[in-house]
Amino acid sequence: MNHDFWIRRKLLVVEGVPTGVCPNCGEKIVRAEIGIRIWKLLENSKRIAKAKRILVPAIE
Repeated sequence: MNHDFWIRRKLLVVEGVPTGVCPNCGEKIVRAEIGIRIWKLLENSKRIAKAKRILVPAIE
């Protein structure tokens, strides 16, 4: 699954995030250790600078 984050007014998308399903409500969830790995990834400005860019339509 892809997850989107807004950081410093920029949209970042992390692709291929492993998710599970909440047994109570059926909502997709991310385990805590995966969430920690994502935040460490997003803190790495060099890795973000090398990430591929995509165009996203904006509707005003």
